[in-house]
Amino acid sequence: MRVPGGPSCVAGFLLFVAACSPALDWRQLPSSETGVTVLFPCRPERLVRDVPLDHVALPMRLWSCTASGATFSLALVDVATAARVGPTLSSWRVHASANLGLAPVALPYVVPGATPNDGSEAFAIATRPTGGPRIVGRTAFFVHGLRLYEATVLGAAPDTEAMEAFFGSIRVATPRP
Repeated sequence: MRVPGGPSCVAGFLLFVAACSPALDWRQLPSSETGVTVLFPCRPERLVRDVPLDHVALPMRLWSCTASGATFSLALVDVATAARVGPTLSSWRVHASANLGLAPVALPYVVPGATPNDGSEAFAIATRPTGGPRIVGRTAFFVHGLRLYEATVLGAAPDTEAMEAFFGSIRVATPRP
């Protein structure tokens, strides 16, 4: 039997079916909630909690889900003034590093539309919490105006393509005219 389009069409179809597998159910988080567009490989849950950043308890909004053995998350906090952006972002990075018990390795990463800030960076993560399994992944901190963000993927062996798709999808949302 001859397949229309030949073997390349069959291979393309199989890749398409694999990409649509239930393990990775890609969906866009509404930018109206976050100020950015981002694709999650699963349905994220939303949490709000206060976090101590730069000696102030700030409400942090967090969207996260777990797929294919990794947790994908986007968190944001708002600060009151431009003078608080740098110190709060620095405090957040220190807080995150302490929570994971890691010495992160800096990676190049720029979010399209983000406000330039010296504290905006991405880090590769490789750590082993005391008595726990090895955790690897990536985290990125960036700013847009008075809003600070952290995007993170963590797991024992996160899917590299899914991690790249997640971080590659993040863009500051442009307001509609």
